[in-house]
Amino acid sequence: MIVRAETLRVSAEAFHISGWVDMNPDDCLSLELLIKSRSGVRSRRQVALLHGRAALPHPGCVFSAYGGVQTGEVACIEAVLQTRHQGILVQTLFPEPKARRMYRRLRQSVGRWRRRDVERIRVKYARFDFAAPSNGTLLINAALGGGGDAHARVIIEEEKSRGRPVSILTFDPDRLSYVFENEGETITHLDRVGFETALSADWSRIVVNSLVTVPQPQRLMRSILGARGNATLHVHLHDYYPICPSPHLLDSADRFCGVPPVSICALCQRGNPNGHFSLMGSDTMTEWRAQWAAFLQQPDEIVLFSDDARKRLFDVFPDIDPKRIKIRPHSVPTMQARPYNPTGRNIAIFGTLSVAKGRDVAMALERHLRARRSEWILHHFGGAPLPPSTHYRSHGPYVPSAMPDLLAENDISVCFLPSIVPETFSLVTHELLSLSQPVVVFDVGAQAEAVKTQGLGEAIPLWSEPAEVVAAFERSRLSRNSARR
Repeated sequence: MIVRAETLRVSAEAFHISGWVDMNPDDCLSLELLIKSRSGVRSRRQVALLHGRAALPHPGCVFSAYGGVQTGEVACIEAVLQTRHQGILVQTLFPEPKARRMYRRLRQSVGRWRRRDVERIRVKYARFDFAAPSNGTLLINAALGGGGDAHARVIIEEEKSRGRPVSILTFDPDRLSYVFENEGETITHLDRVGFETALSADWSRIVVNSLVTVPQPQRLMRSILGARGNATLHVHLHDYYPICPSPHLLDSADRFCGVPPVSICALCQRGNPNGHFSLMGSDTMTEWRAQWAAFLQQPDEIVLFSDDARKRLFDVFPDIDPKRIKIRPHSVPTMQARPYNPTGRNIAIFGTLSVAKGRDVAMALERHLRARRSEWILHHFGGAPLPPSTHYRSHGPYVPSAMPDLLAENDISVCFLPSIVPETFSLVTHELLSLSQPVVVFDVGAQAEAVKTQGLGEAIPLWSEPAEVVAAFERSRLSRNSARR
């Protein structure tokens, strides 16, 4: 994909570039500066600047400094020069001829520094030259892990099985940049020109799997629509990001918000730690939803994973063409249930206990059981364990294929999904139901939809007291025992 690259010699003494070559408008320059310090003293700001990240594909660079930000083509270089810290290596990309203008300004701005403070200045350039493979698919994703990335792998396998080559454009939130993968070749920190080149290639299909954590996603949405050409567009929604930058719909009090009027949303977003409000690029929630509404009018297909998710999307975006909505539940792994007859009162919780997944609920339930010296014992399989106690046992991470054995070996009577937000599918609920396990959930989201459809377990009101949750456990246990007689 990089058809030519060359290092140009730079005179650090005179701060000028020698050896310019003929360049095309789409060529890019990479400027690298290695600064050495005479004093070797590190200040608070200097150490922070060591963790600078390039914000691409947007023009310029961003350097984080304990909450402060230095932006702009020249400002970012000046900020690093002013640290005068040994071993700082800065790399940024600018299309020519902007780089020449930037470098002239750079020479003026560093004139007050001793020449020996700059150990090395290098300039590289490379041209990103890419053509989409015939009948190719571009998958746009955000590297967040979890179910979204698992589904991305499913999309890739499905596309390849249909004879469609897949290229992947991934936003990496750790680096705040894009990664482009094509036919085994990977470019990290994709620059703006390269990003636009990859996006505007002659694709047959563009699949948007996730835009969560992408800064100012409306800019990316406009770029996708502008570069789409004749490609069909498919959007897969694993969360409620179009409704709110808090993708699980948690409010500032760590509770499911219920999607109130936007006037209440405006108050919530000011102090809500559960979303990506600093990245939204919109001043108001009304503007945020209007931008998403315009984007969601364009796809040939919007893929959702439950009817509950479809209803919630239509409540906020009623103008979406219902013919474009496809309900496509995730594939549930086939597992063979291990027969056993539970004799005790053991509760299984599967999954990481985050705030959205019901950590506070599980902690309140554990306190309730311990205070009453209950016969019920919580067994947790997954990450973020609670503190150990007489009524809580952490079994650590698990693999789904081990679920039948874990249930039988721990004499599980009933399973509990304490998630306080509406899931768009809830794979773990479907896995447990496929093993004929009764599951108690809160009456919200796809998890409640699945339990009601299967008739195993119970969907109880959200924010039920621990005593009410335990009562649901008892009813589910008795129902299970009755069914086995």
